[in-house]
Amino acid sequence: MKENLILTIEGWKPLSKCKKGEKVFDGKGNLTTISSIRTKESNIYKITYDDHSISLIDENTKIDFYRYDVISQKRLRDKEGHLLEKRDIISDNVDYSMTAKEIIDILKSKTTIRNKRLRIKNVSIKGLKTKLLVPPYILGIMLGDGTISKTTKTPTFTCNTSKMKGDPDIAMFLEKYCKSIGDYLTPIRKGKWKKTMDFRINGMHLKELLQKIGVYGHDSTDKYIPVNYLLADRESRLQLIRGLMDTDGFITLRKKQGRDTGYNYGFEVVSKLLADGLDFLLHSLGYANTKGYKAENFYIKNGMKFPGKPVFRNVPRVPSEVSLFNCKRKKDREIKYKEKHTKLKTVDKTIKKIDRLGKGKYYYVSLSNGCNSYIGSNWTKINCK
Repeated sequence: MKENLILTIEGWKPLSKCKKGEKVFDGKGNLTTISSIRTKESNIYKITYDDHSISLIDENTKIDFYRYDVISQKRLRDKEGHLLEKRDIISDNVDYSMTAKEIIDILKSKTTIRNKRLRIKNVSIKGLKTKLLVPPYILGIMLGDGTISKTTKTPTFTCNTSKMKGDPDIAMFLEKYCKSIGDYLTPIRKGKWKKTMDFRINGMHLKELLQKIGVYGHDSTDKYIPVNYLLADRESRLQLIRGLMDTDGFITLRKKQGRDTGYNYGFEVVSKLLADGLDFLLHSLGYANTKGYKAENFYIKNGMKFPGKPVFRNVPRVPSEVSLFNCKRKKDREIKYKEKHTKLKTVDKTIKKIDRLGKGKYYYVSLSNGCNSYIGSNWTKINCK
């Protein structure tokens, strides 16, 4: 990476390709415009985070931290004046700003920072108030388990309607929505995995709406989330995530040496565009996500093994009070796991290392609303001054 990216209303863009007046998001998540861009030869540093993301800063640019944990090497007193024993942890939930040189000094030190971890908050966007033709949750389940390719005359939806291991409430939710727009849901056949049921959406209203937003005519390998949904208000983005997670997502216990150590969310699809869309949604809400890829996938049918399609995997990480499911079966399991594992999940990221790249061209941005930061590469808050 030779330069930072900036989040614009059209997506991520290199700063060298941005122009004055372009709409971008500032460090507080508000939409604003670029008032000027200038360059300067400076010493550039590359920061690598624990989620493998990267950002660039120059020697004068400061990075904001919301917390770091100090381990005392001698007897100190806390804010209330109580004497602390050696190696007690002092946690400060206040903002710190440091330059690249200061960060390097801390990471090289042997005593000051707990596990050498500097915590950085994930930035989020406030979203735009736009009219969405299809409710976000409906779009999510149709992108997940709906068939909306060019070969289908009307959309179909696949769902496990078993009361014990299925999600009949998803089909009921879709049926209720279809009735509200003049369509109706009809079961047509058993799905190819026998435990599922395929439903046909009779009527043209939902199909026309999906065509208008541009998602109809795409098969499982190239489904995607439209830009206006990625930049919608916070609640709409969360409902879209829940629609995707209800259909293609799951929650499992994390095991280590035969015992439960926590829980993990997961989301697997064969469309890279859809996986990238969910990654964008999660980060836009201030949450964390780890992306993965499985090149070879196989499925078994009638006792025979067949090669499948590459699978793109997301592992969301959200605060414990946030639910990623609407359907009853998965939501009940989520509540059960959270009651068992009450440790709060952190959605911040930490600096893993920082390297000096040498002299180079660094871009400085000024924003029209006066904010001195913007959302840069990999959802990192980059200070403008």
